[in-house]
Amino acid sequence: LEPESIYGDSLLFSIPDFTTKEIMYFAKALEAEGIECLPIGQKKNVRCFWNWDFLFQNLNLNERKKILPNTVKYLEKIIDIPLSPTLIQSDLDDVIIAIKKVLFKMSQDAGRKTKKNK
Repeated sequence: LEPESIYGDSLLFSIPDFTTKEIMYFAKALEAEGIECLPIGQKKNVRCFWNWDFLFQNLNLNERKKILPNTVKYLEKIIDIPLSPTLIQSDLDDVIIAIKKVLFKMSQDAGRKTKKNK
């Protein structure tokens, strides 16, 4: 990017094969690596339609989620990493290294669990 350009305000990505528990673990492990992140389906987040109180004033949370169940499943697997406007390439490299480190550790842990179950 050009020096006056920005990468955007956030990095959003989905991990479709993860369970909700694994998404939460991934987010906590990434935070332990110093990377702020949020599984957008787990907390009140404006990107999730079920939090749009102005649109669904007469429906509770479960009723809202039943409107678009496939969308809910997709959104609950998305990780949101806010990006600073002053982010430089080395900061982005740190984010990528941390993501790879957490994913590698989780794959090792999954391998150990699989061997125990055999």
